[in-house]
Amino acid sequence: MKSKILLVVFFLFFFAANANSSPQINTDEFSFKIPNSLKAVNKKGAFLKTDKNGCVRLISVTTHKYAGEICVSKNDKLFVNAGIVPYESIPESSRNSEKPSSGMVLTTALSQYPLEKFIEKEMHVFSTISDCDEEDGAIYRATSSCHVAIANFDNKFIYSYFVIKNNVTRQTNLTIDDIKYIWNSISFKKK
Repeated sequence: MKSKILLVVFFLFFFAANANSSPQINTDEFSFKIPNSLKAVNKKGAFLKTDKNGCVRLISVTTHKYAGEICVSKNDKLFVNAGIVPYESIPESSRNSEKPSSGMVLTTALSQYPLEKFIEKEMHVFSTISDCDEEDGAIYRATSSCHVAIANFDNKFIYSYFVIKNNVTRQTNLTIDDIKYIWNSISFKKK
């Protein structure tokens, strides 16, 4: 009888522990963990294929809507394509803040957002919260708030973009802690 009870307790513990574990996302170059509220879009087999820009797109498990992406590139054009520019490249008359510690600014159709320290470990990550348009239509409508983060680590440029809140529906997608969890779990494959 004791052995049956121990067996049942073991299985309950095992399944409870695995039910709360976060999915591991593996690509050819890097891996990371995501909260259970997200899933990767372009998953094929055990490894995930990044798109042509080196990005992994993530969607919400509950709404099936775009939640964000993480991109890795060996080219810093990844940042420029995302609207991230050096502070000095903005004309003095157009600057709306002091020079940020990162020296970088995110520009959107409506404003500029200085990138400040977000995570400081072996990889220095800078981030900001900005206006964003979830619909990506012909006209820019800043209906949401997004978290944008960047890092340069071991000659790799890393960028993330996550919708944290839709300001019209008041629906929250991710928390800052969720995003920190993702960034803290990033690891690169040894070549």
